Amino acid sequence: MTLAISGLMSGCGHGFLFPCLNALAIRNEPIHIRGRITGVFTGGIDMGVFVGSIILGYIGQLAGFRALFFAAGISLLIGLGVYKFQGVNNR
Repeated sequence: MTLAISGLMSGCGHGFLFPCLNALAIRNEPIHIRGRITGVFTGGIDMGVFVGSIILGYIGQLAGFRALFFAAGISLLIGLGVYKFQGVNNR
C-alpha cells in the first residue's frame, strides 16, 4: 500500500512539474522554434534521468545511501542556483 501511495504522489508531482517546466522553457520564444526547444527540453530530461541514475547507482554502491541522497540533494541545489542566477529570470 505504501508503494502505491508513493507512486501516486510521485506520478502526480511529475504530471504537474513536467508541463510547467516545459512552458517555462518555451515562453517568450518565437513560435517557429518552439518545437525544437521542446525536443531539446524533453531530451535533456530523459538524458538527465538516464545518466543521473547510473551515476547515483555507482555512488550508492561505493559509499552507501547516505552519500547517494547527499549527492542528489547537492545536484538539486546546484540546479536551483543555475536557474536562479542564469535562468529564465535574467532575460
